[in-house]
Amino acid sequence: MVPKYLFNINEAKRFNLLGTYTLMYWGSNMGRINAIIPDDLERKFRTQATQKFLRKGSVGLAVTEAIGLWLKQEELKDKK
Repeated sequence: MVPKYLFNINEAKRFNLLGTYTLMYWGSNMGRINAIIPDDLERKFRTQATQKFLRKGSVGLAVTEAIGLWLKQEELKDKK
């Protein structure tokens, strides 16, 4: 499955997704969030992220996707 929220520009071009999804470019425009979560949740998350994205940076991709989905969900709640 193609990740929806984080692409470098070459991935976006390869999947023909320019203008379809939010694009974030690797480089100085990246933020950092440190969070403490339960060990079992971290282990499951890392396992799923690695299986889904199959590449270096899979946890970052999965976190970006999760935050994007959460923000969309909150926006939908606010509209109701």
